[in-house]
Amino acid sequence: MELWPEPESVSRTSAKSQKVVKGFQTGDMVKAVVTKGKKTGVYSGRIAVRISGYFNITTRNGVVQGIGYKSCLKLHGSDGYNYITSYKEDVHSSATLKG
Repeated sequence: MELWPEPESVSRTSAKSQKVVKGFQTGDMVKAVVTKGKKTGVYSGRIAVRISGYFNITTRNGVVQGIGYKSCLKLHGSDGYNYITSYKEDVHSSATLKG
């Protein structure tokens, strides 16, 4: 038995405060070159933005958290499609040509 039914027009959560953060939005393909700190290296993949300016990057090897926006270079904007980021070498083509 419900004492106070929820009206359908009332939202139970609030809307996101920003869609774009420092020129990036969730789902963009980026390349991050981190030169200092614990996460030094080069990462490329999709980002999840945070208001703070530190993003999560989803790579083929997993998720790297807390990468600053200054280290990121936008490769492709989010458009709702998934893209292949690298191709594997075709094993059969090199084997048949050699012999």
